[in-house]
Amino acid sequence: MLRDMLFEAKQPVVEYHYKLNPKLWDGDRLKSKIISRLLFIADDYKTFLKIPNLEVEDIIVTGSNANFNWTENSDIDLHLVVDLSKLKDTIDSSMLEQYNKLAKTVYNDMHNIRIFGYKVELYLQDKLETTPKDQGTYSIMNKKWVAHPQSKHLNLNDTVIKKKIKDFTDRIKLLAKHGSVNSLPHIAKLKDELSKMRTHGLSRTGEFSVENIVFKALRNRGYLEKLSLLEKKLADKKLSLG
Repeated sequence: MLRDMLFEAKQPVVEYHYKLNPKLWDGDRLKSKIISRLLFIADDYKTFLKIPNLEVEDIIVTGSNANFNWTENSDIDLHLVVDLSKLKDTIDSSMLEQYNKLAKTVYNDMHNIRIFGYKVELYLQDKLETTPKDQGTYSIMNKKWVAHPQSKHLNLNDTVIKKKIKDFTDRIKLLAKHGSVNSLPHIAKLKDELSKMRTHGLSRTGEFSVENIVFKALRNRGYLEKLSLLEKKLADKKLSLG
């Protein structure tokens, strides 16, 4: 069943447009009613975090829906920008990063918040965190661009892109077909490889790097979700008895 589910996804590899998503933007300005609702959502997330004296310096929209590579399945990435160094007296620094990731996961799992059909994903971002090159970032607090998205000419049929996508999909298919509890380290290693690949691409050449396009292709086609589902299923099996 899981293996069959893996290949049902028919989402586009990557889409590229020469204008921002018209459901969300009037030209290059985020629609005012969307800004109002996103501010309300951000305030709810801040309350959920229950971090004393949390000072939000900015609230931004980033990711595909603030760029030209949006699809009908793109999230709205809503980030609360804070100075994490000020929280070290509240949360132990060794736990801060993990708390941030866990809080994001729990909140996003608890809710299915959508703006005109697009899922809203919340995240607490350190103000020192660098933005990938060429990636659009829009401040909804200040109603202006922090970094304006840059239009690119993309060759999505590039041989290197196709080869990398095929290599990763073949590996995921193999795990889905023959995976067992002994495959868990291999799944963890593959997920780590994918994460590092994307990070490297973003830092090196930005949002439209080969590595990031490959990552988005795998995500849009459902492979990353199914890989995580397989990991969870096998981990549960390993921990279960009978």
